[in-house]
Formats: sequence, C-alpha cells, structure tokens
Amino acid sequence: MVGATTNHGVDLEKTATMDKTDTTKGSIHQGVDMSVVAAGADLIYNKKVTIMNQAIIDIGMGPFQWKIYIMTGFGWFVDNFWMQAITIVSAPVRNEFNVERIVFLTVAKYAGLVVGSSFWPITADYIGRRLAFNITLLIAAVASLVGAGSPDFVAIANFCAFIGMGSGGNQPVDSAIFLEFIPATHQYLLVMQSAFWSLGQAIAAMIALPLIANYCCQSDATQCKYHDNLGWRYTFWTFGGLTLLLFLIRLTFRVPETPKFLLGKGRDAEAVVVIQEIARRNGGTTWLTLEHFENIDRELGATYAIQAVCGIPASLVGGLTVDMKRIGRKGTGTFACVGTGVFLFPAPIRGTGNGAVAVFNRMSGLMAPIIAAYVGIGNDMPVWISAALFVVAGFVFLILPYETRGKAAI
Repeated sequence: MVGATTNHGVDLEKTATMDKTDTTKGSIHQGVDMSVVAAGADLIYNKKVTIMNQAIIDIGMGPFQWKIYIMTGFGWFVDNFWMQAITIVSAPVRNEFNVERIVFLTVAKYAGLVVGSSFWPITADYIGRRLAFNITLLIAAVASLVGAGSPDFVAIANFCAFIGMGSGGNQPVDSAIFLEFIPATHQYLLVMQSAFWSLGQAIAAMIALPLIANYCCQSDATQCKYHDNLGWRYTFWTFGGLTLLLFLIRLTFRVPETPKFLLGKGRDAEAVVVIQEIARRNGGTTWLTLEHFENIDRELGATYAIQAVCGIPASLVGGLTVDMKRIGRKGTGTFACVGTGVFLFPAPIRGTGNGAVAVFNRMSGLMAPIIAAYVGIGNDMPVWISAALFVVAGFVFLILPYETRGKAAI
C-alpha cells in the first residue's frame, strides 16, 4: 500500500488532493499524485490516467506484469537476433550469388527497419497496440521461412527487408505496451529488458555458426553451388521457426489492449475492465471503477465555459497586436499557432514518439553499411566519426531538462 509521502521511490510529497467530488475512497485513501497533471491538450485524460496509475500501483507487480515483461522482451530478443543472423549469413550468401558488395544485404534489412519503426508505432497509436504487438513477429517469421528458398541475391535482400519491416516495430511498440501495464514502482525494468537484446545476439551465434561451419562452402572454394551451401538456408529456417514459436506464445497469452490506449480513445469502460482483469490475473481486486472517470467527465462543462470566456479577451488582444509595428500579423499569427500547439500536443502518442526515436536510430544504422561499402573497412575514419557521435549523444543526454525517476508514465 502507498504511504503518506513515498511509495517505493514514487514521490508523493507534492500530492495535490483532488476535489472530493472527483474521487472515491480509493484515491482519497491512497493519495493520488496529481503533480503530473498539467494544463494541456487533454487535462481530462491526464487526470484520468493519474488515477489509473495509482490503481496499477495499488495492484502491484504481479504474475501478469512479469509475463508481460517476458512477452515484450521477445521483441528486443528478435530485433538483435535477426541483426546478428543477417551478418552471419552474409559470407555464404556472397559466395553463392557472387555479390560484390554484400553489405547491401544489411542495407536492405535497415531499409525495412526504417519502414517498420515508422509504420507500426503509428498503427499502435491509432488502431491499437495489440495488432502491432502480434503481427510484427509473424511478418518476420514468414519472411525468413520463405526467404530461405531465395534463388538469387535480389530475392534474399527483399526478404531481409521484410524481416526488418516486421522486427522494426518491436522495440517502440513493445516498450509502450510494457510501460502501460506495469506500476510506476517497476518502470526501471524497461532498461533491464536490454538483457533480451544481448540474449538474442548470443542465441543467434550459437545456432548459426555450427550450421554455417558444417553446411556452407569454404571461403576459398572456386565454385559455390546451392547443394553445397545450404547452411545459411538452414539458419533462416531455424530462425524463422523460432520467431514463429515466439509469435504463437504471444498469441496464446492473450495480451489485452492497454488501458491507457483505451483511455486515450475515450473508451473508459473498457479501460476499467482491463484494470480489473489485471487485478484478477494477479489474484486480487482493484478499487478503480467507472465512476472515477465519470466524475472527472462532469468537469467538461466548466472547462468549455472557461475556454469560451478566454476567447473574448484573446480576440481583442489579437485585434490590437496585428497593427503593432514590431508584432504585426506575422507575429500575432506565429504566437497564436505556437502557443496553441504547445497546449494541444496530445498525450496518448507514446507509440509514435517511440517510433520517431527508433526511426532516427534505424536511419543511422542504415548509413553504417553504406559508408563501409564506399569508404572501406580498412579506413579508420568511420570509427572516429562513430566515437564522436557517441560523445555528443552523451552530452545531449546529460543536458536533458527532464528527470522521470519516480514519475508514472502517462
């Protein structure tokens, strides 16, 4: 249960007590932290999600969330798993198809990753998390199983792009799902999911290297024919089968739609049902009911009235500033648009936000093999550029103005 000032690192000292008409005994008893609620695009959503976060904290980290931890970890696993797989099979693929620049196999994979990390997070925000969560692994599995029979380099490169398109949505979508199911007290586990990333690399090497060593042409072979070079195809079939197995495990676990996605779409009743289902799967109950959200909805009338009243002086001020020498119409329009944008930026776009970060990550990865192809791996300039970028990224991270420790994700 939550104490008066702290709850396992969650700061409640700045708690602002909600009006009693907006709470029931659950939130009053626990002391809902309203410090994260700020005026913006959807104050109503923010208030609701703050109550929901407290309900999830009170439910605690139970069997359901630990299973979610593992299920979403599959995404990290598969992402690096296939990254290593394509690197390992590059040499035998080059020998069989006489490819001069085999790095374009990696380029194809990254091109797919860019598409996947752009498309699936947006899908997750507008259609739902479950679709992207389930289908990404299926696409990667099918592409690899079929791609193992590729007759030429163009075919295998295209299938690698589809593998990237599937696995590209894993990290941004899975991270969103994980954060929206676990209590704020355990959000640090998101960082620990990187262990699945390392595990994927290790498993890929353990499976692929023996197959490549025993069933592929030697690097000095004058000719490398299909029947002498089946190792990389066996690798793709094995990896595709394992990815398909992970997809089936996810499918049978029946992950519900995340409550925060439902809340963001105005489906409050369904969100409450999901929270109650989480409590049930953990062997407990929750105090959260639909009445909590209905009480907040009653504030809408007053909010709209305030907005309407504020519009009157805003129009008068705008009429005066458009003719001011140093402001004018451009200045007035700029201030109005920027100010409106700041206040209307929507809250429930975690998938898209994660996806935007992932896209930049994948685009940077896409440039690496292209540089290697044209600059050459014997030149140490790419290494210096990479080192400098890491240092710059470290300083940028250091000056970020936000600290999220102890704050529940909204």
